Amino acid sequence: MSNLLPIAKINLTGGTQTRASLDQDTINDYRDALQDDATFPPVIVYHDGEHYWLADGFHRVHAHMARKLVNIEADVRQGTRRDAVLYSVGANASHGLRRTNEDKRRAVMMLLDDVEWSGWSDREISRRCGVDNSFVSRLRKSVTVAEPQTERTYTTKHGTVATMQTGNIGKPAGQSHYVVDTDSGKLVQVDIPEHPEPEIIVAANQNAPGPATYRTSFTGNNEWYTPARYVELARTVMGQIDVDPASNDHAQKTVKAATYYTQETNGLDKEWHGKVWMNPPYSQPDIVHFIVKAIAEYQVGCCTEAIVLTHNSTDTAWFDMLFKNADAICFTTGRIRFESPEGEKAAPAMGQAFTYFGPNPERFAEVFSEVGNVVNMVRQASAVRDFAPPIRTPTGRDWEQDDAA
Repeated sequence: MSNLLPIAKINLTGGTQTRASLDQDTINDYRDALQDDATFPPVIVYHDGEHYWLADGFHRVHAHMARKLVNIEADVRQGTRRDAVLYSVGANASHGLRRTNEDKRRAVMMLLDDVEWSGWSDREISRRCGVDNSFVSRLRKSVTVAEPQTERTYTTKHGTVATMQTGNIGKPAGQSHYVVDTDSGKLVQVDIPEHPEPEIIVAANQNAPGPATYRTSFTGNNEWYTPARYVELARTVMGQIDVDPASNDHAQKTVKAATYYTQETNGLDKEWHGKVWMNPPYSQPDIVHFIVKAIAEYQVGCCTEAIVLTHNSTDTAWFDMLFKNADAICFTTGRIRFESPEGEKAAPAMGQAFTYFGPNPERFAEVFSEVGNVVNMVRQASAVRDFAPPIRTPTGRDWEQDDAA
């Protein structure tokens, strides 16, 4: 038996997504079908008394969010996160969007990387995942082969370049790999998560050749902070900041939110009541999790107003999600000079965007036109073909000349 369940209650970030990535075309097709009053099967959710773990229906949930729907039809079953994972690994073997080989590989590896499930026979894992026994056997053998150490460069949260040793990627949970910051030359140890989430980047250049781009998380020795000027602009728009869900003690010297959450206290599993300021972690899939959470909190009514600071990464699915749900966006006319705890300034390799959710887009435009071009939305600008949204241009700037690009 299914019931309507608020999307904001569903945990999308608990490691139960077993696809290698979500398909944006499928999400768009489902969204359009919902607009035509199509009926979909209920999503499968496991409830442990506290959390609702999504086991099947990630594309449907994202399509509902794209339509700004607050609730979704759900088949709620009693069980834990692990029950949801076990259901998820074989959920699309015979229905739904056809799985790719990478989807099948990820499902099998989620069991092989687990202390308990890796003890199962190849035949049992293949049955659970809906794949051939030989497929499991090949993957099991592959995880015992040591991979050579190689280096991969990546871009940090604010545009600086660092190098990652990739030889340990794919090893069992509990081990670590190291990131080398090329500016400081220091090694930073990073724990490999038990069940890393897939990237939800569905950009036009996703399969194009070239090096992968990575961004670091929002805490640690290499953290950079939003200059006070921009936080004060947000405070001017909203009147106050009630919640900062992705923060730390140092950032709060500037933000001064009534409530804030750190990596340790985990804002993703809390409700965000009132007016929210958020500069989320830019690593994948963290940025997706925080953006999905922000949109859901606003749609369900917990969050009454929000301003989200990100890079203006218009080629990513997460930015498209922001754009289609926003009430206004400010594209900065330069690159923000983020600050380190020691007062150093960094110039990222791209510009930034402030995304506004709330009832006062004109006030947002009036205030943020000081630092960029503001686009006010009428519903979704992309869905209004003949509508040219008003644009406010900046009235002043404090960037260095070589930062405007």
